Amino acid sequence: MNILELWAIKINLIVLIFISSLIWIRRISGFRRVSRRLSTRFKRVNQYKRRIAKTDPKIYDAIYRSSHKSMKIVLDRKGSQWVNDKKIKKQVKKKVAIDIEKIIQTSPMRDMRSLINKTLDEMIDLALLKEVKERGTRLKITSSSPFGIIFWRIIIPIATAGIVGWISFTLPDLIPPGSLFIPSIPQLPTGAPGPIDPVPLIRSAIINGAIYGIGTLLVVRLVAQLKRR
Repeated sequence: MNILELWAIKINLIVLIFISSLIWIRRISGFRRVSRRLSTRFKRVNQYKRRIAKTDPKIYDAIYRSSHKSMKIVLDRKGSQWVNDKKIKKQVKKKVAIDIEKIIQTSPMRDMRSLINKTLDEMIDLALLKEVKERGTRLKITSSSPFGIIFWRIIIPIATAGIVGWISFTLPDLIPPGSLFIPSIPQLPTGAPGPIDPVPLIRSAIINGAIYGIGTLLVVRLVAQLKRR
């Protein structure tokens, strides 16, 4: 087994351990994060509940029932598809607004649209968090746009791998660990550097491109995990 094969085995093991650790940390911290957000959302919703109760408690009850019912229906229709949380909230808000409009028109709160909208937003967030907690990993939900996912997880790592690979090919002694596989440059009788075999250069470019490309992807994943905490 040569040095290159040892390096490849070590890198694969490190990447496997790192990704497995991220998945485990995400699951553990995810439950704690949802519980904290649920607690915060309950407090906010209760504040609006007390304000609405002074005028018309029926409005709060209608918002509560319609929000949770509509959220469940919308998520059930999506099934196992990936969904965007902002789009889901927007769809649910439209449904709830239609459901409670008749009650609002006959309520003393018909001129208090601002309070109703704030309560509706908080209630929809609460309904979504409850579904996330109940469904767990069955619910595939994201807050990122498809372009953002493609850009950060595909384009950026590939671009990094290409740039580092090109630099490693043109300047073979500059970037490790690919530079470790470059043999010493032969010297001509005149003292000038002799030609270098292109095979080590290509090997160095591939090694550095793969390592730094995968490294960039891991950094992006780590930053994404930290931002979700």
